[in-house]
Amino acid sequence: MSDNQINELNDIFTKLSTNDTIINKNDTIINKNNNILNKNDNILNTSELNNTLDNNTTVDSSIITKFKDIIDINDYIKKSISDKIKSDSSLSSLINPIYLLSKSDNKLGQGDFIKLGNALEKILNIFITKFSPNIINIKKPNIKHEKEKDHLYIDHNKKIIFYAEVKSNLEMDTEKIPATINKVKQISEDQKKDYPEYTIKWFLVAARYYSSSIIPSSILKKYTSISSNLVGINEYFTELNIDEKFSNEDEYKIFINYLTKKMFKLV
Repeated sequence: MSDNQINELNDIFTKLSTNDTIINKNDTIINKNNNILNKNDNILNTSELNNTLDNNTTVDSSIITKFKDIIDINDYIKKSISDKIKSDSSLSSLINPIYLLSKSDNKLGQGDFIKLGNALEKILNIFITKFSPNIINIKKPNIKHEKEKDHLYIDHNKKIIFYAEVKSNLEMDTEKIPATINKVKQISEDQKKDYPEYTIKWFLVAARYYSSSIIPSSILKKYTSISSNLVGINEYFTELNIDEKFSNEDEYKIFINYLTKKMFKLV
């Protein structure tokens, strides 16, 4: 092969390499553009979710409207303010990330989520007594040294006592789980003594979950001894003959976020 032929081949290889580099660069640009598009899609999806949770762009369902009416006039909600402690709790997974940061970048914390759990128990109680037929709230004020009860109702027509503990976090410390189970069992037994002619229906309500169907197996296995009494919000409503139900977790999130927004005066 002559020197000229060798030089011609080298020129060809050089051009091919240059073209490959250009192609690779173009591929990189395309990939970057795709990534940008994907990021934009994610931003749009996040924005859509935030708008939905904040309920600025959707028409309220019947159950959301009813809960909002209760929340808007509740004194406990009106008087609540945020502690802004930097920690997490179970209900935080349902709360719009926008609400987890204040203007001073302080997260809603453990103290706030305890308040939120208390508020949820109170709002559910008002909703139940308002929309469950024939249900009467018979819970007495808490007495020192006696076990507190979250919900206690009577249906004289059907001769049923309904007792429930509403827990926003069932992932408790190991030693607290048996204590919780023993508490609900003991109080339900006490109701049998107080109302011997009535049927006692009692529940541990997993308030983090709108439905029993989405309670994780990791939690269920910790409560196997009372599995038939462990319920989500919808199942609790069913037992109390309430027709209204949350259609999915997104709708339940709207309720929880509205409650959070009102409690802690979030914009």
